[in-house]
Amino acid sequence: MMRPSGRSQWSWLASARKLSVAAVASVLVTGALTLVVGVSPSAAANGATLYVGNFNNDSITEYAAGADGNASPVATISGPSTGLDGPYDIALDTSDSLWVPNAGNNSITVYAPGASGNASPIVKISGGNTQLSYPTAVALDRSGNIFVSNESSSAITEYAPGANGNVFPIATISGGATGLDNPYGLAINANGNVFASNFSSNTVTEYPLGANGNVAPIATIAGGATGLSSPLGMTFDNSGNLIVCNDFVSTITTYAPGANGNVAPIATIAGGATGLQFPFSLAVDPAGNLFTGNWGASTLPEFAPGANGNVSPITNIAGGATGLAGPVGVAVEGTFQGPVPGVQPPNPPQGLNAAAGNGQVSLSWSAPSFNGNGNITGYDV
Repeated sequence: MMRPSGRSQWSWLASARKLSVAAVASVLVTGALTLVVGVSPSAAANGATLYVGNFNNDSITEYAAGADGNASPVATISGPSTGLDGPYDIALDTSDSLWVPNAGNNSITVYAPGASGNASPIVKISGGNTQLSYPTAVALDRSGNIFVSNESSSAITEYAPGANGNVFPIATISGGATGLDNPYGLAINANGNVFASNFSSNTVTEYPLGANGNVAPIATIAGGATGLSSPLGMTFDNSGNLIVCNDFVSTITTYAPGANGNVAPIATIAGGATGLQFPFSLAVDPAGNLFTGNWGASTLPEFAPGANGNVSPITNIAGGATGLAGPVGVAVEGTFQGPVPGVQPPNPPQGLNAAAGNGQVSLSWSAPSFNGNGNITGYDV
C-alpha cells in the first residue's frame, strides 16, 4: 500500500464525506502510481450520543459522546405531552428518530431527532386494533417494518412502514408452536430474521423473514449450557454475534452466529467487578463498545469490545446528576440495527477519478452505495 510521503507534494480535492468504518478503494494514476483512499473511523470509542429509557420516572435521557461518571444529560424528554408511560427497550431508526415501547399504556411513541422537554410524539401507535399488550421492545427492519414484542400476550406484532394511530398489525407471531413465553427482548439479524428473548422459559427463539401466525422457530437457544436466565434485552455486535442480558443472575452472554440448541456462550460478562445489577437492555456503538441499561443500580456501564469474564466497565454513567431512574432501554445514535447488525463495512466510494497534474494529483469521488448503517462525516485520504 503506497502513500504520499508528505502533504506538501500533493493537493487533495476531496469534498466528499467520511464513513465510520473502514473501506478501501485504489486509483491507478498516470505513471503507474497507486494511491489508496482509506475510509477510516470518524469517531473513536465513546463517540456516539446515548439515549436511555427510564422506567421509574417515565423519561428519556440523552448523554453526550464520551459521557462518564456523574454526567448530566444534554437533553431529557419528559412530561404529560410525551405519552411516555413505562418506557422499555428503546430503538433508533435510520433517521435517528427515537422509538419507545410504553408498557404502561400499550403504545409505541416516536420522537423527532433532537426532541427535548415536554415534546409530543411525531407518531403514536395505540388502540385496540394494534393488539399491543405490555410492549417491551421495538425493532425496525431496513424496509421500515416495525416489530414489537408483547410480554403479556406472548406475541410479536408487525406493523407496516409509516404506521400511525389505531392500526392493525400486518403480521402476528403467536401460538403454542412459536415457543414465545413472555418475550421481552427483540432483535433482527443480517438476514431479516427476528429473535425474541423469552423471560419465563429462559430461551431465545428465532423466526424467518416474513413469519406470521402460529409458526415454529427455526432455531432455539435453550438449555443449561446456555447461561440464559430470565433473558431480557438483546442486540447484535458488529460481527453478528447475539448478545443477551440475563436479569436475575446479572450477566451478559454472547452467542456465535447460527447458535442453536443447548450451546455455551462464547463470552460471559459476570462478576463483582462488572457492576451489573439486573441489566435490562443493550446497545453497541460503531467502535464495538457495549452499553447496558443497568436497572438495579440505575447506572449505564460500558464494556470494551469482546469483554469477557469479571471485567470492569471502561466508563460508567452513574450519580445523582445523571437523571437515570431505572434505566431499562438504551440506544446509540447512528447505529440502526435492522436487519444488518450494528455498523458494517461499507461499499467503496463510487466513481473514483484521478487527474495527474504538474506535481500534484486531484482525486474526486461520490458516496458509496451502502454506508454500513453509519453516519458519514468525511473521508481520510
